[in-house]
Amino acid sequence: MSLGLLASAIFLVTGGAYYLECAMRAALRVEFQPAALGPAQSPVELAWYYRPAEVFLRQVINVRSQRGFWHG
Repeated sequence: MSLGLLASAIFLVTGGAYYLECAMRAALRVEFQPAALGPAQSPVELAWYYRPAEVFLRQVINVRSQRGFWHG
């Protein structure tokens, strides 16, 4: 590895770290209050709580089949 390439890599890494540090210091700090959620009101909410990935994929498949993206 040449010294020029090494120097460029070090410059990019330190410059990027400095940019991120400045952005983090300039960002506002927001405190969120945790909200207590009530119990699930429907079977769909209960399914979303226990199997979110499966419910999401079923919704995607349903929308795509309605729009005609998949021929089935």
